[in-house]
Amino acid sequence: MPTDRVDDTSVVNDASAEAVVWFYSNSGVWAAASGQAAGTMCYSNLVYTGITNSGGSSTGHYGDTSLSFAAATRASTLKYVPEEAFSKMEKMSVADKVAYVATWLTTNGDYAIDHRRGAVWLLIKADPTNDAATYKYQTPLTGGGAGDKVDLIKVGGQATPVDDAAMAASPAFVPGGGEYRAAEDTYTDGDAVVDHYDINGNKKVVGKAYDSLTQADRTAEVNTLNMQYVSEVTTFTNVANATPEYAYVELKPGYKFFTIQGVETGGTDSVTYTFEGTCLDDGTVQASCPYIDKSTDWFGGSATADFLYEKDTPSGTKYVRVKVTTAGTADDWDGYVIINKYY
Repeated sequence: MPTDRVDDTSVVNDASAEAVVWFYSNSGVWAAASGQAAGTMCYSNLVYTGITNSGGSSTGHYGDTSLSFAAATRASTLKYVPEEAFSKMEKMSVADKVAYVATWLTTNGDYAIDHRRGAVWLLIKADPTNDAATYKYQTPLTGGGAGDKVDLIKVGGQATPVDDAAMAASPAFVPGGGEYRAAEDTYTDGDAVVDHYDINGNKKVVGKAYDSLTQADRTAEVNTLNMQYVSEVTTFTNVANATPEYAYVELKPGYKFFTIQGVETGGTDSVTYTFEGTCLDDGTVQASCPYIDKSTDWFGGSATADFLYEKDTPSGTKYVRVKVTTAGTADDWDGYVIINKYY
């Protein structure tokens, strides 16, 4: 399964009206799809991977994407395809990929976006001549290459020159050393600076956080804990009748609050969500702990349709689990549960 890097950063760029060339499986080999009839499964690989959500804050998904087409004559309805399905398709042949993605794309005009890999699948509803797509994508700061938009604006605190322009230097600049200064200097844009020393030769180091009134650095908390949360998503496929499946989240230690959302993505069977908790904290794995139904205490009862519940009073529960139970003869219920836990 793909993983997200949290020890690196990136810049969000825009791809505007990028040409999208559609291909179809011609006896198991990709071929240009122009001229193919409606109902043909098509594929296109975009220039960039890492397509973001509409705000550009993270990798996009079915519920929030930045990608749009210039026209809706071929692609009209965005469909949900699980990430694990896209990952599984990477090891399939062309013909098998086309057959497998048809599980989700069933009506002409249905399409799905593989945000991580920069790919689009489409069951066309009209002749698949080239499209134009607009989207946001992430570019790592640690690399180089076409598309990078990371500008080096300063070196050693000095603005970099444009083309062959010379860097301004202060007349008081002393190469390779410093000077005694009884009072703090002020500078204008483009001046070079020199290290400052007191009368005894001790180097003066004063950061921007220094408060001259208290003669101490000011401090402030950034990214406070109560503004952060951890999100966990569990996907369910073809849940069998009267055979519960579960989504779990661990609260202890530290997390007091949580928000739960349930989303149905397909199937004809009915569904009931119940919400359970356990306090057992002796190392027993979460699936083996004894759970008590807390649906009524927490949310006023169970849920039988899409929902979004917030537990905004402190909880000392070790684990919370959502029990998904379906009823019907099709054994075809699909959906997912999102649980965000926070301090």
